[in-house]
Amino acid sequence: MIHNRLLKPHGNGLFVSAVRENRELDLFTSELNTLGMDVDVEHCTEEEWETCINTLTSQKNEGTLHGIEYYEGGITIISVRHKV
Repeated sequence: MIHNRLLKPHGNGLFVSAVRENRELDLFTSELNTLGMDVDVEHCTEEEWETCINTLTSQKNEGTLHGIEYYEGGITIISVRHKV
C-alpha cells in the first residue's frame, strides 16, 4: 500500500510512532528499501521533543499530531519516498 500510494510524482510519506522493539523498525525499513524506497529514520528523545513536534506540525501534513504527548521510550519519525 505504501509503495502504491507514493507512486505520484514527488510522493513521500511521514510516519511517527513509538518504537518498542527495534527489530520491528528494522524489518519495516528493510521492506521499504526492498520496494525501492529511500528511508530516513530519526529518533526523538525527551530533550528533543519540542523541536521534533514543532517541525512535524509546521510541515504540510495531513496526519493527526494534535495533542500528542511524549512517549517515555521516545518517538521515531520515519520519512519515506521513492528513490530517484
